[in-house]
Amino acid sequence: MSNYLETLRELRQGIDASFPYQRDRLLYLLNAFSSNDRARSTAELSLDPCFRRQHT
Repeated sequence: MSNYLETLRELRQGIDASFPYQRDRLLYLLNAFSSNDRARSTAELSLDPCFRRQHT
C-alpha cells in the first residue's frame, strides 16, 4: 500500500510541475476520468461529481 501511495504522490507532483496553471482542474479531470467509464468526451467528464470545479 505504501508503494502505491508513493507512486500516486509522485504522479501528482509531476502533474503539478508540468502544469503550473489551473492544475487543480486537471487533477479533478483525472479523478473524474478514473471514476467514470461512460463519459464520451471531456465535457461529459466535467459533469462527473469528482470534477468539483464549477463554471461561473
